[in-house]
Parts: sequence; C-alpha cells; structure tokens
Amino acid sequence: EQWIAERDVIASSPEMGQDLDHATLLREKFRDFARETGTLGQEWVNNVTHRTDQLIDIHPEAATIAEWRDGLNESWADLLELIDTRMQLLTASYDLHKFFYDGSEIQVLIEEKHKELPEELGRDVNTAESFHRMHKNFERDIQL
Repeated sequence: EQWIAERDVIASSPEMGQDLDHATLLREKFRDFARETGTLGQEWVNNVTHRTDQLIDIHPEAATIAEWRDGLNESWADLLELIDTRMQLLTASYDLHKFFYDGSEIQVLIEEKHKELPEELGRDVNTAESFHRMHKNFERDIQL
C-alpha cells in the first residue's frame, strides 16, 4: 500500500514543463517511471493476490483478507489510470510547447527571408520582373 501511495504522489504531480526542453525531460522521466512502475507493480500485485488467495482458503479472517486484497487491487487500478492520465497530459504539454517552438522557428525563417526581399519597386521592366521572381520564390520558400 505504501509503495502505491508513493507512486501516486509522483503520478499526480501537476508539473507540465515550462518550455520544450523541460516538457521533454518530464515526459521522458515519467515514461521511464511508468514503465518501471507497471512492470514491478504488476508482478508485486500478482504475487500478493496469489498469497492472499492462499490465505483466504485457510485463514479464519478470510473476509478481512479478501477486503484488503480488493482494496489493494483497486488502489493499483487507480494508480494505473492516474499514470495513463498524467502521460496524456505530459504528451499534450510537449505537443503544445513543440507547436510554439516550431512556430517561433518558422517566424524567424520568414523574417530572414523577408529581409532578402528588395524594398524598391524597380526602375524598369527587367528589374521589376526580377523583383517579381524574387517575391514568387519567397512565397514558395515559406510554403515549404
């Protein structure tokens, strides 16, 4: 029960990350935590369930043991659900930070490309056509 309670605290953490790097780190650490908790916990719960089933068959306090076992299994199921929910929240946080990061990178690229465009209109037809081609290339580049 204490083992599950300790993991409940970690799985209910409200921290989602301040930026992309932090969100990435939290997601990776929590993914490792979830994997380890799932593997060790399931093995532990299976062993405890097996032992309590054996005790229930021979012990005079079978009802109390069964109640404790059921509570333990319920706590385990709640922890697994909490882990799943937190993983979804961390993934959503990562996706949001990634979106903003990518958006700011794209904005920088567009601003750099925009600086390459001439500000003058062109003094003759050839220059104006050249500027027009540059503008079309700019539009094509930012669509990629």
